[in-house]
Amino acid sequence: MKKIIIPLILILALAGCSGASSAEYAPSAAAAAGDGYSNSSSDVMYVTETASEYYDQSGENLPAAGEQIESEKMIIRNAELTIQTLNIDDTYNKLTGKLYELGGSIFAENSYKNDFSAEASLIFKIPPQNLDKFLAYAEECGNVTNKNVTSEDITSQYIDTEIRLENKKRNLEKYYGYLDEATRSSDVIAIQNEIDRITSDIESYQGMLNYWSRSVSESTVNIEIRQLQDPNEIEIEDVEFSTLSLENMGKIMANGVKKCADVIVTILQWILIVIVTLSPVILLAAVIVTIIILIVKRKKRVKKQQIEEVKPEEDKTEEKTK
Repeated sequence: MKKIIIPLILILALAGCSGASSAEYAPSAAAAAGDGYSNSSSDVMYVTETASEYYDQSGENLPAAGEQIESEKMIIRNAELTIQTLNIDDTYNKLTGKLYELGGSIFAENSYKNDFSAEASLIFKIPPQNLDKFLAYAEECGNVTNKNVTSEDITSQYIDTEIRLENKKRNLEKYYGYLDEATRSSDVIAIQNEIDRITSDIESYQGMLNYWSRSVSESTVNIEIRQLQDPNEIEIEDVEFSTLSLENMGKIMANGVKKCADVIVTILQWILIVIVTLSPVILLAAVIVTIIILIVKRKKRVKKQQIEEVKPEEDKTEEKTK
C-alpha cells in the first residue's frame, strides 16, 4: 500500500491543477457554468443543495446529459432611488417607518443640511419579496426623479460553486488519509502542500456562497433624498441702512493717510539701502562712462579740426580755378 502512495499523490495533484479536465470541472458542471458562469446553454443542469449525491471524483453518479433536477431560482434584486421633497425629515420618517414595517433595516445613512438645502443618502436592506411594496410606497413620499431596479439570476453560478466545493471537500478528506499513511518527509510535505491549496479553495468557494446567500436573502436599496426650497417658507429679512459717523470717517481717512505716508517712507528707505549697497558698482560704472564720454568728445574735436583744415585749402583751389 505504501508503494502506491506516491503515484496516487502525483495523479491527484495533477487532477487538482488540470482545471476543466479534473473532476471539479467535469463536463456536466462545465456545461452548466462555462468559463463565465453563463446559464444561456440549452443543456444546463439544475441540481439541488444535495448536489454531492450526484457527483463524485469518478463522475459515475453524474446525471445524464440534459437531465434536469429542479432547484429554486436564486435572484439578486437591488434598487436605486432619487427623491425630491419639500420636507426631508418628514420623507425620512415615512420611508424608515415603512422599512421597519416590511422587515427591513437601515444599513447606512448620511445627511447634510444648511440654510438653503438639505440632502440625505440612505442604504436600506429589505427582504426581496417586499422590495416592490417599498418602492411603490417610496413613490408616494415625494417626486421620484430616478429609479433603477436590477435583477441578477445567479442560480447556475451558485450550483456550480456548490459542486466544486463538495468535490474539494472530498479531495481534502482523501489527502488527509494519504497524510496518515505517509512515512517519508518528502511525501508529507507534498501532501501537506496539496491540503493547504485545497483548504484555500474551500474557503474561497464557501465565502462566495455565503456572499451570494446574503445577497439573495436581502435586497439593497440606495436612496438619495433632496429637499427643494419652498418659496412660501423662505424668510425675508428686512434690510437695515447704516452709515459711518463723522468721527469714524475721520479716523478711517487719517489711518489711510498714515498708511500711504508709511509706504512712501518705506520705499525711499529701500532705495537708499540699494544705492549704498551698490555704491562701488555705481562708482565704477560712472568712471567707465566718463572715460567713454571723454574719448568720444576728443574724437569729435579732432575730426572737427581736420575738417576745418581741409576747408581753407578747398577754398584756395576754387579761387585759382576761377
